[in-house]
Amino acid sequence: MKNMVEDSVGQGKQISLTDVSQMNNISVSKSWRILRKRLNWYPYKPHAVVPLSLAHKTARKTFCEWLLEQPEGFERNVIWSDEKWFMFRQSPNKQNERYWYPLDPKIERESRVQGGLKVMAWAGLVNGKVLIHWFDADVSVTGETYLEMLKSVVWPKVSKKVNSRKLWFQQDGATVHTTLEARQWLEQKFHQRVISRHTDHPWPAKSPDLSPLDYWFWSVAMRELTRVPPSSIEELKSTVEGFAESLDPEEVYKAVENVRKRAQVCVSQNGGQFQHRLHKHRIAIRGDN
Repeated sequence: MKNMVEDSVGQGKQISLTDVSQMNNISVSKSWRILRKRLNWYPYKPHAVVPLSLAHKTARKTFCEWLLEQPEGFERNVIWSDEKWFMFRQSPNKQNERYWYPLDPKIERESRVQGGLKVMAWAGLVNGKVLIHWFDADVSVTGETYLEMLKSVVWPKVSKKVNSRKLWFQQDGATVHTTLEARQWLEQKFHQRVISRHTDHPWPAKSPDLSPLDYWFWSVAMRELTRVPPSSIEELKSTVEGFAESLDPEEVYKAVENVRKRAQVCVSQNGGQFQHRLHKHRIAIRGDN
């Protein structure tokens, strides 16, 4: 029976316990016992990743090596920022998609963006807090609206800390972030302490696995929206804001500090995908995959 179950599951084949049971004419519970107790196999989910070229890997490794050269605690002195489209109707839950294997097969899925009623959020992690700003619903961000947000929303909340602690500012290389006007303003306020494209410390493209917003906050915020489904865009925004305000500063700091640990693993993988290596390095925060 053990060999029959093993043959029916196969290598790299997506199959449910119900299918295994029907194929072998045994109960679901017995199928599970054979897979888990006798074969020592586990159900694994596909990993969502972005494709990386050699140039991407080189840039990622170079950035991580630079970050690791910075003093311990450097991560806490960075304003980590990112944007995300929040969909009013979220994409289907992938929780039931599993692949049975004795070891993680590292099955990967490229992420896709789907349409629908949506709103764009900007978030920044600073001083153990999550700052949230919402752009106009269903309207894409432009260089002008992004710069106006930095001036009128972000700067009033962080200026004292920037001047007293010499904080850094991080952003990805999106075109709206790196207009000449935005770069000049950031240089005026943060001087050389900017991590972004077209600076002395460029943020590597296709690196959501290095951004605490991407690998932590967005996922836990989405989990809250799943737990408390909103009935409107305004309720969605209120839920995310309330959740952000409820977070313990130590949890925010812990997520931020994981940047350094992730950088270490990234370097060990020569800038390549490293999600499958995280558990071996004991990186564990709420929402981490």
